[in-house]
Order: sequence, then structure tokens, then C-alpha cells
Amino acid sequence: MSRPIVILLFGAPGSGKGTYASALRNQLQFIHIAMGDLIRSHDSLKTLSREGHLVDDRIVNNIITKELSRYLNTNERIVLDGYPRTLDQVSFLEELLLDRTAFHHKKKKSLVDLTIELKIRDDLLLRKIAGRRVCSSCGFNYNVVDINEPDNCVYMPAILPKIEGICDKCGGSLYIRDDDKKEVTLKRIQSYKRTFEPILDHYKNSGRYCQVDAAGSSQVCSNRVIGKVKEYCQI
Repeated sequence: MSRPIVILLFGAPGSGKGTYASALRNQLQFIHIAMGDLIRSHDSLKTLSREGHLVDDRIVNNIITKELSRYLNTNERIVLDGYPRTLDQVSFLEELLLDRTAFHHKKKKSLVDLTIELKIRDDLLLRKIAGRRVCSSCGFNYNVVDINEPDNCVYMPAILPKIEGICDKCGGSLYIRDDDKKEVTLKRIQSYKRTFEPILDHYKNSGRYCQVDAAGSSQVCSNRVIGKVKEYCQI
């Protein structure tokens, strides 16, 4: 029976989850399932997302079931970005995977192949999120803020379009997401810490957990993430 490789990618808002998930997709052929994007694609849930609130477990679990069900009997590589968000969702995900892959995981503490936590200081997060610009057509991210702290070994260069306000890839216009505003960002970071600490503790005990320093350029940090995936998943 076929089973996918399943990786969870955790990190506070602005830590680069989307960037590093894209690197996994481009370099290791992972399928990127981003819960935040899925939630924002539902008109009835957009307001909750903009205000930094979590969506009800039942709704989120229904969304993830629909997304994952097409892959769970395959050999695909999947990276989940922003899910699970509660301990109930952790249990739901384990059961969802177990239903289809139990034979392969009799001795594993977790049915997830690897959990990666991206680590970065709060003040750096706020500065990077304030500089984020998103293409309204293709969704590609840019950043107009350049952070260079040699004494702290922090180098996070700006990612600028060739023409200000215009996407290099498709010509779409760039905009600032509503949930990237400072007051919402602060609320999202606080919510992340409060919500994800018990979830991360759960996966730390699985033996399939690692941290990655995300205070660096996108290329350097992408290489760090890819290196950990290759190491743990033997890709």
C-alpha cells in the first residue's frame, strides 16, 4: 500500500513558511498545502483571518480532509503549512493518516515524517511583515525591508521587484495584506505562541522534530530546510 511523505512546517507569521514550502515544492517535488491560503479562499472565513482569529476545528478539519484525501494512497510528498493548529486537529490528522497507512506505522510514535519549526525573533518578524508585498495575480511574495545585523549574524535582504509595485513574474500589482498590518500582526504572533506551544511539545516527543534558524536570506534558510528534510526523510 502506497503512503505519502508528510511534513509539518510551523513558524510564527512572517517566518517564511510559504517561501520554504515553495523551495520544497520546486527542489524536492513536494505538494504545498497552505491552510492560511485555503481559509482566505473561503469568503465566509476571510474576516476571521484578517482579524487574526482561529477558525473552528470542524471547519478546518473538513478543509484539510478534502485537500489530503486525494494524496493519502499515493507516494506523493506533502508539506502542510499552518495545520494542525490545535491539539484536537493534531489528533484528527493522526487518525486521518492512520486510516489509510496504519500498516506502515506500527512502531512510530507519530504518523508525521518530520515537523520543522522555524525560529526567528519577534522584532525581526514585525519588520519583515511590515515590508511584505504580495502579487494580486499570482501570489508571489516580495519584501521591501532590508535587515542586516552583522553582530547577531542576521542578514535578511530585501526581495524587490524590478519595477516598484509590479510583479516580475506576471505583471500583477503588489499589495499589502490586511493581516500584515502591525496591530493584526502582533495579535497573530501572540496567538501563535499561545496556540502552538502544546502542539510543538507533542511533536518534539515524537523524535521527528527539528528547529531551523530562519533569520537569514531566503536562499540560505531554504537550504537549511531542504537539508533537514533530506536528513530525516532520506530523500
